[in-house]
Amino acid sequence: MEYKRNCPKCGKVLYYTNKHNRNAIEKKGTLCMSCSSVIKNKKHGNNKKFIERYGTKGNNTGTDNAFFGKKHTKISKQRRTKRYSIPRTQRK
Repeated sequence: MEYKRNCPKCGKVLYYTNKHNRNAIEKKGTLCMSCSSVIKNKKHGNNKKFIERYGTKGNNTGTDNAFFGKKHTKISKQRRTKRYSIPRTQRK
């Protein structure tokens, strides 16, 4: 059976597989993902601490990356393959 409701803000149809989840979310008045992300962005848009903590996307790319221009040696590659070829239960 299919359970659905509308987003209170934009009216988008949201589908659920369980009537209990649908009822609980509708009672809380939860928005759809796209509407809730807009609100979060507005809330944290000018917050300097939030931007410092989470606004680092793309800062470690290219020449800013500490590993830029370097390569793993054959020995280090072999160490990694040996370590991860052992099942997790048998690792030290």
